[in-house]
Amino acid sequence: MQRLLQANTEDRDDAATKAVAGTSRISFHAVIPRRRDPQHELSTSAMAPRDADAAEGAEEPNVVDPAQVTAAFTAPASDVPNAEAGETVTLPDMQMPEALQMVDNDAIASTITFSPTITQTGVVSPFGATTWSNFNITGTTVTPSPGPPPSFTATFTLENPITFNVTSTNTDIASENDPALTNTNYPTAASDLTPNMSDLGGRPPRTQFWASDLTTRHERFHSDERSRLNRAGATQAQTWLNSQMAGSVADVQALIAQVPGKVITASQAAVGTVAQKESRAYGDGAPSYQAGADAIRTKGAKGPTGGGYP
Repeated sequence: MQRLLQANTEDRDDAATKAVAGTSRISFHAVIPRRRDPQHELSTSAMAPRDADAAEGAEEPNVVDPAQVTAAFTAPASDVPNAEAGETVTLPDMQMPEALQMVDNDAIASTITFSPTITQTGVVSPFGATTWSNFNITGTTVTPSPGPPPSFTATFTLENPITFNVTSTNTDIASENDPALTNTNYPTAASDLTPNMSDLGGRPPRTQFWASDLTTRHERFHSDERSRLNRAGATQAQTWLNSQMAGSVADVQALIAQVPGKVITASQAAVGTVAQKESRAYGDGAPSYQAGADAIRTKGAKGPTGGGYP
């Protein structure tokens, strides 16, 4: 067939074998000898892909199977009528089935700018709360590159506005010199502000008194920790995104949309259980609570006439 095509091409105008101007078509002209022996008739079933017990992972994704393509183009042959000598038969057009039209996906190179903010605001329940899982994706740009190798370059900012606040109806004690302290109530105040080291690493009882500054420190600890863990999660998400493949800008957008969820998953895995994260936060404030409670007891022990509380 190759010799026939070569010989025939040499006898024809070169323009007839070139791609049609303005299209992606190529004109073919071939003379194929006709076989009379039915033993050599084309068998479409022989060209169809066979069922195979392939090992898991043996086939690469997005790889075109030539056998399936050949079978798809061969299938219409069974409906082609025979022809007598000198008779011209028009054959049907053959098209690639959509299921076999593979897309060459391109790699993604992403740059995530992680932008956390920590603000004391909002309505919370006693004694405080931190909201850390709010994310916004802003300023996204995607630039396709022809390569080599072809790729998509994505850049965007992952905003992480973290908020916290504290509240209580208890009496706030700023220090051992707080005017709310008296010779009658200082023992309760000292007890309320003494860290219980057997409860979450130092949670104070705070039955009637609390320290808003130390409670703020506690929530700020959570906020700072979450900011750090979320930043690490964003780094992991960028590594994941850079390992993905995409066939279009829409594919890239769908992948970017998964980033906040992946950051949250990483942060939750790293922070540990409620008991673990609270123990770290209460443990951070325990020395300050203990020092404050001790200072109240020391002053109260002086009595009303010795410089203690009235």
